[in-house]
Amino acid sequence: MNKQPDNSGVTYVYIDGENIFFSVRNHYGCNINFYQLINWLEARFGNVKIYFFAHFSNDPPGLLYETKQFLLTQINTHVIDTRVREQAGKEEADISMKHAIEQGIIGPFKNQPECSKCVIMTGDGTFVQTAQRVQADLNIPVLVIGEEGTIKNWYRDAGITVEHLSPTSNDLLIVTNLDADIIRMVTQGSPIEYDQLVSILVDKYSSDPTAQNDPRIRAFRQKMVEKRIEMLVGSGTLRKDSSAPTTTVSIPS
Repeated sequence: MNKQPDNSGVTYVYIDGENIFFSVRNHYGCNINFYQLINWLEARFGNVKIYFFAHFSNDPPGLLYETKQFLLTQINTHVIDTRVREQAGKEEADISMKHAIEQGIIGPFKNQPECSKCVIMTGDGTFVQTAQRVQADLNIPVLVIGEEGTIKNWYRDAGITVEHLSPTSNDLLIVTNLDADIIRMVTQGSPIEYDQLVSILVDKYSSDPTAQNDPRIRAFRQKMVEKRIEMLVGSGTLRKDSSAPTTTVSIPS
C-alpha cells in the first residue's frame, strides 16, 4: 500500500548520488531512473527539498554531466557537484554532504522549524553520527534509505530508522533494454522455458563476472527479471503458460 505524503513541514532529502547509483547498478545491472526516484520522493513525502550530492564527469560508468543537467531541471532538486578533480574521490561527496546537513545553510540546523523530517539516502556509515545529532539535538526524525545489503548496521544500532530502496517494487530502474531483450529472446525461441529465460537474463545483466556467483546479487537480479516478465505478460505483450509440466513464455498468437 502506498504511503500518503506527510505535508506538515518540509522533508529535507539528502542523496549520496554515487552510493545510490553504484549500489543499484551493482545489484541489478541496470541504472536507477532518477526521474522516477524524484517523483517517488515527492509522492512519498509531499513537501520536499532534495539535495543531490555527486561527482559528475563524462567518463562512464558513473554519473554523467547529462544526469546533472537533467537534475537541474527538477524544481525541488538542488545539485551539489563535488567534483574538484578529474578522477572521482569518494570522500569528497561524503564530506560535503555531511557538512551541509550539520553546518551548511541547507541543513536542518539552519532551517528550524521548517525542516520536519530528514531523509538521508545512502548506505555509507559516514552519516551515522550526523543522523544521531539531527535526531537527538533537534528532535527531528531521521530516515535512512538505501539499497538492501549495502546499509551499515550501525544506523539501526544507533536507533535510526532504516528502509530499503527496493527499486524493483518501486519501479526505479531503467529497464528499456531489459524489456527489449526479453521480447527478443522469446520471439527467437517461442515458446521458451520460463526458468531458462530468467537464468539467461540474470547472467546477461551481471556486469561483474564475479557477481554471478554471489547468491545475494543473483537474487536481486532475478527479482528484477521476473518482475519485468510479469509486467510484459500483464500488458499482453507476452503470454505465460503454466498448464504444462514446465512453465513457458511465448508471443501471443
